[in-house]
Amino acid sequence: MKTVLSYLKKNFWPISSIAFGPWHAGLLLLIVSGLTRGTALGDYISANYISLKSILVVIFSLYFMVAFMMWVVHRPKPEKKEKPGQRKEVIGLTPLQIIGWGIVGIITIPLLVAASVFSYRDHFMDTLAYIVSMDAAVNAGFIWLISIAVLVMVPITVVWLAWMWLAWNRSEYADQRDSWSYEYEG
Repeated sequence: MKTVLSYLKKNFWPISSIAFGPWHAGLLLLIVSGLTRGTALGDYISANYISLKSILVVIFSLYFMVAFMMWVVHRPKPEKKEKPGQRKEVIGLTPLQIIGWGIVGIITIPLLVAASVFSYRDHFMDTLAYIVSMDAAVNAGFIWLISIAVLVMVPITVVWLAWMWLAWNRSEYADQRDSWSYEYEG
């Protein structure tokens, strides 16, 4: 039992990122609805299933992004001192950096969308009004797609780019930059 708990503690971030991925939102809501059937909470979930599922997808998407990045790029700083000439160890990002760069990624998409649709504002407003007037089930699918794109894929890409940039700057190759001058200048 002790080894199982040790394994779970050691692998908390990958296990929790998979367990609370946005694809599980509907399943969790169905389980909670089934367990609370006949109560006020069960009736509330049944009456507002689509809205609650959309909110849960957004929350699970945010958690998935943070947990996945904590698993992939969070590495504690090495405790030992580096010696001259020793290969530098690539360190990861801190939790604050992961969340900060993730927020930058989340904000990037709406700003790019706003900039790209500014000249087509009338068409965009008509399309948005059509989407809002659709059935709630269609909107849940729309929220799912936006959630996956904005809250998961873009922040993960931005966090990985920040991590790779920091890793490159810390690598041994970063000190060997080319001079960009021609060999036969003269």
